[in-house]
Amino acid sequence: MPRAQRRDVVAGVFLIIVGAAFAIAARHYPFGTMARFGSGFFPFWLGIVLASLGVLLAVSSLFGAGDSEPGIGAVLATTDLRSLSAVVGSVVLFGLVLMRLGLLLSVVILVLVSSLGSRELRWRSTLAAALLLAAGCGAVFVYGLGLTVPVLPAAFE
Repeated sequence: MPRAQRRDVVAGVFLIIVGAAFAIAARHYPFGTMARFGSGFFPFWLGIVLASLGVLLAVSSLFGAGDSEPGIGAVLATTDLRSLSAVVGSVVLFGLVLMRLGLLLSVVILVLVSSLGSRELRWRSTLAAALLLAAGCGAVFVYGLGLTVPVLPAAFE
């Protein structure tokens, strides 16, 4: 078995173990109903999906073609780190500023920062998308679902 294939099997087994641990640990929390999820609902299904992905990864690497796929080094060499850091950074920034700046401004910041990862950035369409997404998130999450998230910064409320 080639080295890259062995790594994929080990990664698949790791995902299976972590997913099963999440699903088992989530059983100790209230599951709720389909209409009203409990605190154990999301971690349970996250664990099931993670374990399923682990099974798919392990089985596909065991029965795959072997050396026909590029190794992890080739994948990392072709990864666009600018785009990756812009998207991941925007999500982290969103989490940090949400309670201080409110949902609407945080979503606008999320879209603007994540768009910096694009090489074909158009500011007008990006700003229009940011404003539309902010309005949509406010309508769905605050008014539709009733989440208790500040809509505007504390200075404006």
